[in-house]
Order: sequence, then structure tokens, then C-alpha cells
Amino acid sequence: MALHALPETVAPPETAEVLRKIGVVKRGRRLRRTIVALLLLVAIAAAVLWWSRRGAAEAAPIWETVTVDRADIEVQVVATGSLEARSVVAVGAEMSGRVASVAVDVNQRVTKGQVLVHLDPETAANTLAEAQATLKSSTADLNRSRAALAEAKSVEKRVISLAERGLVSAEEQNTQITSVTLAEADVARSSAQIKLAKIRVDQAKTNLEKLVIVSPIDGIVLSRTVEPGNAIAASLAAPELFTIAEDLARMELHLPVNEADVGRVRDGQRATFRVDAWPDRVFEAKVLEVSFAPVITNNVVTYTAILEVDNADLALRPGMTATATMIAETKPNALRVPNTALRYTPPVQETKSFSLLGGPPRMRGMGGGKGGKVPPGVWILKDGVPTRVRVTTGTSDGTYTEVDGEIAEGDEVIVAHEKAGAQGAR
Repeated sequence: MALHALPETVAPPETAEVLRKIGVVKRGRRLRRTIVALLLLVAIAAAVLWWSRRGAAEAAPIWETVTVDRADIEVQVVATGSLEARSVVAVGAEMSGRVASVAVDVNQRVTKGQVLVHLDPETAANTLAEAQATLKSSTADLNRSRAALAEAKSVEKRVISLAERGLVSAEEQNTQITSVTLAEADVARSSAQIKLAKIRVDQAKTNLEKLVIVSPIDGIVLSRTVEPGNAIAASLAAPELFTIAEDLARMELHLPVNEADVGRVRDGQRATFRVDAWPDRVFEAKVLEVSFAPVITNNVVTYTAILEVDNADLALRPGMTATATMIAETKPNALRVPNTALRYTPPVQETKSFSLLGGPPRMRGMGGGKGGKVPPGVWILKDGVPTRVRVTTGTSDGTYTEVDGEIAEGDEVIVAHEKAGAQGAR
């Protein structure tokens, strides 16, 4: 090996020639080149290792987690509908005539039986007077018929007595009996005329009373279409004069419920709703009934749910649009996770170097189920590594879901991640 240390320049010409001939110089050059190549490979390997570790550290995501806890879960059904009065009555006129006076105006409270409108009673009063006169005439006719009947019966009695003694012929006796029968018929006809006259009098009185239009319910006047002096013609249909809503202290909320949610809505359920007129106020309601009749609009099937609303302060008005939330089901003290945790899947970690032993390590629990179908599960952190655990899902309110299985209260479930130096990914 000492020959390898001899510089080629200091060897005598004879010695150099000898070394060249035996190949020592040539082998020394190859050895030096090999050493240099090995040193370069070591340096490259060290640089690659350092770069890969640095890249892995930079690529390691920052996990965003949420603690598994227990709380009540409410299943809600949301629908938008309109507020309506419990009952709206259109008040019309049954009799024709000229409006003499109007006693109420729009937005005024009225009670049952309160006078709304007076119609001119002149024509109806004349009709009543005529009917009463006819009644008197019929009464007089009845009295006359009764007197004639009494006289005919008296004559009949004398004729029968004389006929028994042979002083009156049978023909005369039959004539007198016929007279009695006719007198009785006149009495019956007069009695019927009196009844008819009484009916006409009663009808005239009723028509006279109908000239005074009163409120049929307690409520509030929503609209008025009549003024003093208007002529009302009620020959074909009763003209509408007022619209009265039943006491608005209690109203109804009509909600179209989608067919997918109608099975969750039942009588007696609590509900809350908001209206645009009072954006900062939440109103209470209760489901009264759900209609069985479908309402089809643009091929969408809905069923109308009617909710009872307390409106003692009259803050709500008919026709207002309301968005209601009905509490369909409540799951108390449920173990829950955010729905984002059930949908989240962590990324496969990348590396900026390749390993002679294979690619990057797999995360725990990433194996699929039978047929490639992944069962429900969430990702939790164990020793800093995302680990997938299987769970059984239950009631969900759209934000949180009830779970059971390989998870416990206090576990940290992953819902999102952020790459180092990059914007968060979800």
C-alpha cells in the first residue's frame, strides 16, 4: 500500500516505467475515483434525508378537533306559511234598499249583535202595513163565515124537526144540510186566509228587522264597502258590506309541510315562529291538526298544518308570512358529535422524498369494509395520528348527531385540518 502514496512525479523514470507496466498507477486512480463517488453518495443521501424530514414536518397538518359531549338533540321541522284569523265572516245585506246610516268603520272592534248599518225602512214599513190590513180583513171574513155557519146550523135543526113530523120535504132537508156544509167550508177558508195573513205580517216584520244589519260575531272590522246613500240590490245575491275577523287575540298559522316531514308533525307539538314585522321576537305556537288533504304545487306535495297562536297584544295581523320551527322529537342527554366529523376524511400524508423501503405510512383505521363500503365512523387523534373509530348513528338535528360505539365522552374528534403555512382545508 506504500506504493499508492508515492507521487507519480517524483519516481525515477525507470521506476515509473516499471510501475506503469505492472498497473499500480492505474489501480490507484480507480480507487480514488471510487472513494470520491462514495463520499458524494453519502452526501446526497444525507441531503435527501434532511430534506425529506423537513418536508414531512412542513406537510404535517394541524388538526382541528371538537370534544365529544352530551346534550339534548331536537329534531325540527321548518316550514313557512301565513297567519290567518280563526274565522272571517263576510257580512251582507239580505234586503234591497238605500243605506240610511253606517255605524262602524275599518279596524273597529264590534260585538255580536252590534248594529252596523241601517237601511231605509219606508218600503218595508208599507209592506208590513199592507200585511196587517190583510190580516184584519181575513179576520172579518172568518167572523162572517162563522156567523153564517151558526145560522145554517140553526135552520138545519128546525128543518130536521119539521121533517120528522112530515111538514118538510126530503129535498128541502137535503138543501139545508148542503148549506151547512158550505158554511163550514167558508169558515175553514177564512181560517186559512188568517193564517196566511199572519205569515205575511211576520215576514214583513222580519224584513223590516233585516234592514238593521248587525254583527254576527265578536271581532274586528277588516274591510268596509258601503257608504250612506248607497243603493243596495239583493235580488240575486247578498252584496258584501263588511269583512269581520273573529277576535284576533287568538289566530291560526297555516303551514305547508313537505310530504317527507309530515310523518314527524303531530297534534300538540310545540313550535316557534318569526315574522318580518318583528325580527327580534320569537312567538310561541302549538300544532292543532294536520290536514289529510294533499296540496300539489309544481309537482310538490304538501299537507297543511294548522297551529294555534296566542295574539293577546295584537302584534300579529292576518296575512303575515311566518317561518315556523316545530319540535318533532327531543333526545335528552345524548352522546353527540358534529355532523362535520361524520363527513370528514383526513388527507393522505405526502412526502417530498421516496424511501427505498416503500411509500408513506398508512393512517390507522383506513381499511374499508366488505365490498369497499365504509361503515359510519369518525376520526380521533391517538398519539398524534388520526385514527378512525366506528360508531352507530342515531337522532340528528342537522348540526349534531347522536352516536354510540367505539367513542366516549371527552374524546377529541377531527372536523377539519390545516396544512402548515397554508389556508385551512375542510
